[in-house]
Amino acid sequence: MRIKKNIFEIIIWIIAICLPIISESSEMIKIGKEFKYTYIGLHADVLIDPLGELTIVDILSPENNASFKPYKSRSFNFGLADDVIWLRFKICVPKKNNIIKQYVLTVDKPNFPYVDLYLPQESEFRKSYMLIRSSFLNRTKAYTWRYRHPVFNLPQKIPEKTYFYLRIVPHTSKTHASSNFTVLLSDKDNFRLRSWLEISFYGVVFGILASMLIYNMFLYLFLKDKVYIHYILYVTFVSLYFFLFSGFNILLGFPELTHFIIYAVAISSVFGVSFSQYFLSTRRYCPVIDKMLWSSIGLSFLVIITLYIGYQKFANYLIHIIGLAMPLIATIAGAIRLKQGYIPARYFLIAYIVLSIGTLFLSLIGLGLLPKNFFTINSVIIGAVFEIILLATAITDRMRVLRHKRRELKEMELRLKEEKNTEIADLLEKQEQIVEERTFELKIAKEEAETANRAKSGFLANMSHELRTPLNAIMGYAQILTLDKGVPKDKKRSLNIIKQSSLHLLNMINDILDLSKIEAQRVELNLCDFDMSSMLTNISDIFEMQAMQKKLSFISEIAPDVPAIVRGDEQKLRQILINILNNAIKFTDTGKVIFKVTIHEDKICFLVEDTGMGIAAEVLKEIFLPFQQVQQKKQVIEGTGLGLAISRSLTQLMNGELKVESKVGLGSIFSFELELPEITGFVETNDMDKGKVIGYTGERRKILVVDDIEHNRSVLISMLEPLGFKMLEAVDGRDGVDKTNQFEPDLVFIDLRMPVMDGYEAIRQIRKLPIGQKAVIISISASVFNMNRKKSIESGSDNFIGKPFILEELLGLIQTHLSLDWIYDEKEIEMIEEIEGEDKTDLIVPPKEEIAILFDLAMRGNIAGVLEQTDKFEDMDVRFTPFASELRELAQNFKVKKIQEFVKLYLD
Repeated sequence: MRIKKNIFEIIIWIIAICLPIISESSEMIKIGKEFKYTYIGLHADVLIDPLGELTIVDILSPENNASFKPYKSRSFNFGLADDVIWLRFKICVPKKNNIIKQYVLTVDKPNFPYVDLYLPQESEFRKSYMLIRSSFLNRTKAYTWRYRHPVFNLPQKIPEKTYFYLRIVPHTSKTHASSNFTVLLSDKDNFRLRSWLEISFYGVVFGILASMLIYNMFLYLFLKDKVYIHYILYVTFVSLYFFLFSGFNILLGFPELTHFIIYAVAISSVFGVSFSQYFLSTRRYCPVIDKMLWSSIGLSFLVIITLYIGYQKFANYLIHIIGLAMPLIATIAGAIRLKQGYIPARYFLIAYIVLSIGTLFLSLIGLGLLPKNFFTINSVIIGAVFEIILLATAITDRMRVLRHKRRELKEMELRLKEEKNTEIADLLEKQEQIVEERTFELKIAKEEAETANRAKSGFLANMSHELRTPLNAIMGYAQILTLDKGVPKDKKRSLNIIKQSSLHLLNMINDILDLSKIEAQRVELNLCDFDMSSMLTNISDIFEMQAMQKKLSFISEIAPDVPAIVRGDEQKLRQILINILNNAIKFTDTGKVIFKVTIHEDKICFLVEDTGMGIAAEVLKEIFLPFQQVQQKKQVIEGTGLGLAISRSLTQLMNGELKVESKVGLGSIFSFELELPEITGFVETNDMDKGKVIGYTGERRKILVVDDIEHNRSVLISMLEPLGFKMLEAVDGRDGVDKTNQFEPDLVFIDLRMPVMDGYEAIRQIRKLPIGQKAVIISISASVFNMNRKKSIESGSDNFIGKPFILEELLGLIQTHLSLDWIYDEKEIEMIEEIEGEDKTDLIVPPKEEIAILFDLAMRGNIAGVLEQTDKFEDMDVRFTPFASELRELAQNFKVKKIQEFVKLYLD
């Protein structure tokens, strides 16, 4: 009996082995040296195991082996079936050499939980399998690659004709995937090439998605529009779906995330619908479509619930229905809104048409109605990427439309306020025409204003240059001849008149330029440490005298905690206070003027209060406009009306605000606050004038003067050569570069506007020379705009001085940059000391109101005004001649500090 049983088992095995050859089967796969790849579906037989209970031993039985049917298609597609699938395919190896290169079997479905490969060895079968829960599991141990899909390495030695069996389980209790897939047999090189192409494709996809996320997050941070939140959440969950769908979670070592793929689709559908509702305003404009969209949201939540309670297959059917229905509904909504005139819906509509096509392809594949290839399986990814880009474009279009509507609404509101009695219907009809006309008018007005400003700026620049150039020669030689002891005294008076007239003309030019700078908003702060306590006292003294002339009370209240030394722009602060106090006294006939300075929250508060005529409420908005004046009845007020306009501009430049409160007949209050940091350890440098400079100590220094105008060169040479400097001239920029290299000067004065080569380029060329690295370069120009100064410094000059030259300023620059010690005329020094030692109280001085005017001119540094006032004193009374003579001597030598101290003695 035992022998019979053994014989029966041998017969069964022989039949099992031979039956696949005898029974009808697909064409075998022939592998040779030129073989690269083939799709198993064209060579495979299929057996469906509905219960999933068959084992490899059962499959090899004659009954089951005969049940395999040829498939004859490149890809396998079994829809949403739950059946276990068995594949059988035969590989034929040439007899001559059955040792071949490495071959790889790939199943392109990362969602399958179990894929088992069975291959025969000798007379027994050995089971080799791969689980989706491991990145890669290779039982043959020939090669190992980390991959997203189930991958098997076939043994290098394969019998001549060998059957392989592949068992595929498409679902578990947590996962349920559509049974559409391809099985590819390829050599190692072809496998790697296809893997690289797939990874590159997904790299582009995820790169685009990441770019869209980052870009729109950035826009949300700035625009704060909720539409970006819906968009960002939608793109996030779409990206998660692609990540799981393509199996990258397996590649990165997170296979357990695979069963979240349907959750990702459901949640992305929720946010896709919410984005559509918010973007298209369906609740307001498409209520029926809005209800349909809400229904798709309900279905998405139903998918999540059914997944949670374990109805995987039902959830899979629902998600395919949502995938088809939601894009279709959104497409209909976009078409309706576009027809209603909502322009941003055009990109939205195109986006969902593209997505609908891709989703349709994927759903048909999932339901087993469409063959699977690279383009069809990735159709939803390609469609979704284009959809996301188009939706971002639609959001941008929406923001543009919203901005346009806001602008239209604002313009409409302004017009409604201006035309209260106009009917709304008529206003809306004329809206477009009015906007176009006003836009055209504004464009013309803007162009005219810009043209006028350019013309004015050009005119002022040319005027300044053309006036300063001849004035440089006039003032220069007047200063030189005044210092010449050989000039008779009667001629010196004529020279002084020339100097006075030149200074007066220079002050007029400077005033015009300052006014143009304020109008062009090109005024700059000149910050320095200064004695504010002394400045406030001096200003109070000046206006106390003016108030006395009008029989007004002038009250100065400076709080004791106001810092004495501060950092700020002394000249501009003085100008603001003088303008406001001058107006207060000018427009007050009886009563008082109060000047208060206090501290409030680390800011210094300035207040000027008067009991004058006051300003009407309707006029308050106009008083800060240029050339505007408040006039009393039958009274003409002198002045140009620029004081308050300039004061407000200067206050704003110092980060303050000039405020006014006024009542007609009761007076006005002007006030402003400034941040002026207190300075400690400040020591005021009082450079006492030591008389006429006649030379300097140390070795002889070389100075090169580069200017295309001869008398400009002559002025500088005549000023500096008598002091012991070795001088040389150059007629243009190129000549200046050459002579710098030859002469090797210690200091170069160079004009900025010259032929052949201008001063800017010449400075740059000089700096490239070896001597140019050491020489001091001071740029000179009759154009004293800040842009010229800044450009010259950027070109490489050490400093800048404008024409016409003031000898005292010129010598100060030379002393600073060359570190010189001047030699002074001893007789001049003795004369100054003698004047300083005289008892000033013995002089007969003009009235206090005239002294106040003189002190104001001295504090402003207005030498021309001081000289005019001096002549006036001599004409008033011959007894004022000694006082006028001393004052004139100081003014002619530009002793500004001396003049201020001298006049202050008689102010009290």
